[in-house]
Amino acid sequence: MEVISLDEELICAVCRDIFVEPVTLPCGHNYCEGCVKQLKRSAVKVENINAEGGFERLCICYTCPLCLAPCDSTLNLKNNVVLNNIIEKYHSKRASGVDCTVCKGDQRMFAEKSCVSCKESYCTVHIIPHLENAVLRQHVLVSPMSDTGRLCKEHGKEQELYCETDQTPLCAYCMLPAEAKHLDGHNVVKLADALDTLRENCHVKLQGIKERLTEVKNGLAKVDEAASRSKASLERQQSECTAFLRRIKLFLEFEEQAWQKRFSVDMVQESRNGKQRTEGLRRLQDRLTQAQDTLLKTQTISDPLVLLQTCFKGTFVPVRCRSLVIGVEPSVWLHLESPPYSRLSRKHFKVLRLHEAQLTS
Repeated sequence: MEVISLDEELICAVCRDIFVEPVTLPCGHNYCEGCVKQLKRSAVKVENINAEGGFERLCICYTCPLCLAPCDSTLNLKNNVVLNNIIEKYHSKRASGVDCTVCKGDQRMFAEKSCVSCKESYCTVHIIPHLENAVLRQHVLVSPMSDTGRLCKEHGKEQELYCETDQTPLCAYCMLPAEAKHLDGHNVVKLADALDTLRENCHVKLQGIKERLTEVKNGLAKVDEAASRSKASLERQQSECTAFLRRIKLFLEFEEQAWQKRFSVDMVQESRNGKQRTEGLRRLQDRLTQAQDTLLKTQTISDPLVLLQTCFKGTFVPVRCRSLVIGVEPSVWLHLESPPYSRLSRKHFKVLRLHEAQLTS
């Protein structure tokens, strides 16, 4: 590939940055003084061979990264004064030039070209993809400049015209006959003359944005107010429901106590009644058993007079059995109909119905 500039010759092959205090190896290649010190750390012992083929001595050598030539680590390398002067001039020129925006580190290389499409500046190394890649070759490359935003993306020329129809800045090449889209019926003026129109358009858009911001601000205020009212309403309903449920809980506790008390009384009374009925039935059972035995004995008496006397002696007493009535279990719901439970129930049921009407309204 054709060399674009000499910037590549100022880059150290070890650190890939511009030379710093360059020194020259015996093979002729140049490296930074600091990079040579790093190479010396990897030095190994080798045997020098003289012209007669004999071994002279052992020495500690390191190899050149480019040509792999051995170099004695004990040699006192001299600085390359000429190369150092070139680097100093390079840095002085760089102060007023455009640096490569892709290079990393403090010592960036000069930019050779600027890409209008990528809006980046590239040195001789980083411009290579734009020269080799088929897609990147379609980008417009111009002389290095810090601000590529003023250039036309299609032609790489400064935009000095303005199409009021398309509201697009143009360069002089955009007005060529090949670019007919900006010629037929389009109003094209100088960019400087369109300044007042652009400012007026910006002012109109600014007023519209301010109005929208005011509407949004008012909307936010209304939303906050509605949220506050909704929160207050929910808190009030929560408080009312909590108080209502607390009353319901208290009512149920009262009812439970009343029912337990009534059940206790009913159980005692039922036990007493059951005991009385049991005793009465047992007495009746004894009398019936006695009457049964007496009647069985009369079955063996054949004399009518004796039989008649036996029936009137008092040993046999006719028994009239009353109907035995078994008590019916009282319903627990009947407790609500007797005072004071009936009054308490009606009061709380009234509260329940009132609260239900408020919730459904």
